[in-house]
Amino acid sequence: MSYVGNKPALNYVNLAVQHFTTSATASYTLNQSVSDEVDIALFINNVRQQPGSSYAYTATGTALTLSSATAGTDTMYCIFLGKAVETVNPPAGSVNTSELVDLAVTTAKVQSDAITYDKIQDLGTANRVLGGSTTGTVGEVQITDSMSNFVSTSSASGLQIKGDNTTAGTLQLNCEQNSHGVKIKSPAHSSAANYTLTLPTTDGNTSEFLQTNGSGVLTWADPPGGAQVLVTTQNISTATTNIDFTIDGTYKYYIVRGANVQCVTDGVTLLFNLNVGGSWISSGGNYSYSNTLSGQSNTSSLVGNESNSANDIKMHGSTLGNATGENLFFEWLISAPFDTDNRKVCNYNVSFVNDGNNLTRSAGGAYYRIDEDQTVQGVRFKMSSGDIDKGYFRMWGIL
Repeated sequence: MSYVGNKPALNYVNLAVQHFTTSATASYTLNQSVSDEVDIALFINNVRQQPGSSYAYTATGTALTLSSATAGTDTMYCIFLGKAVETVNPPAGSVNTSELVDLAVTTAKVQSDAITYDKIQDLGTANRVLGGSTTGTVGEVQITDSMSNFVSTSSASGLQIKGDNTTAGTLQLNCEQNSHGVKIKSPAHSSAANYTLTLPTTDGNTSEFLQTNGSGVLTWADPPGGAQVLVTTQNISTATTNIDFTIDGTYKYYIVRGANVQCVTDGVTLLFNLNVGGSWISSGGNYSYSNTLSGQSNTSSLVGNESNSANDIKMHGSTLGNATGENLFFEWLISAPFDTDNRKVCNYNVSFVNDGNNLTRSAGGAYYRIDEDQTVQGVRFKMSSGDIDKGYFRMWGIL
């Protein structure tokens, strides 16, 4: 036989039955609510009664009213027509979300490991909550959103990154291509560290550093006066023409030190030029310098040198050779390179040993004579001829 709609289940069902304790009354209470008397079949002394107000009984809601009172010796029961005790399984595919009551599915009804990442990912939902109290492990959770909020409570952190019994908890902040990252890592278990670091209320000023009050509250502070901060390192092991250092406005003073500086060409002088206003100055006679020279010599008297219109600044008078054992040490300083209301004066000291194993020492000063409002943005060291063969160069900044 064909059916319209879902095929009926091929199961018999038990209808709900109510037995009454009779007495001399015509009014009884049903334990199931009905629309009217035709919803039940009433039996008195095993004889089915005819429903209706003109017949044996009426019913509405839970009220059952007989046309005449029963006796205490009568037996009476009713069958709720269509009220099944057993629920038949609906056909596959016939139950939609509209048939489910809100909040009807509980955690107990979801099988362990049944929820996969594909089921969690819902790009159409702006806010998603993962977690609560759990002892499980999620290998990777990707939250793709413009902003994700982790809310702290009075007793729990908004975000906790746990270790795995081997590696301490680590927070990694990746670059935009996810090819590089910076990590913040917890101290090792052996340190038994438990503390909170509270960040400052502002982003601080140039060159300030973070300090703690001993209880983890961080504030910005100035470094101790005169502290030297290593800015740049250059170690030269092959012939190089120029050694350049960039200067910005971070520090009030800049110092460059060179050690074991050796030359390729014999009989040369160490020179320097300045980058003024973004350009390297090595022509036009715009430098003035003056040097003094002292030391021991087995060849000739030692003299100083000076110039008021130099293209390069000489750092010493006597020349440096390229023989084994000849090397040079120097210290160079500039103050207020980014001030725009003074001349940019440099000071320097040079010491070197010549091929006769004699020490020569030179001290001098120099400045850029043109446009005192220009900033000095770099210094370049080079030899008067040929390349720098070897040397160790460091730049420090002083607040």
